[in-house]
Amino acid sequence: MLRIIENIKVDDSNVILMCEMQPLQVGKIVDDKYRDYIGHIVMRTASISKFEVMDLTKACVDSCWSNMSTIKVRLLGPDEVVHLEVYNS
Repeated sequence: MLRIIENIKVDDSNVILMCEMQPLQVGKIVDDKYRDYIGHIVMRTASISKFEVMDLTKACVDSCWSNMSTIKVRLLGPDEVVHLEVYNS
């Protein structure tokens, strides 16, 4: 499982649609239409042949998007830091 320890915000630019994320890109959901997910940290998986984005903020089984979602995501900048704790539950 994953738990976000700290999230240091650096930049509000670079908003794209989730379906435009490249493999292993990390972002934060900023879409007002998805209020329950605003601020969630998401990451596209490494696959180049299959689209899948994991919800790292509320990581659980089947907590991902596998369709070409148009949710707005702000990509994390190179200087933006998110600390995660990784463990098995």
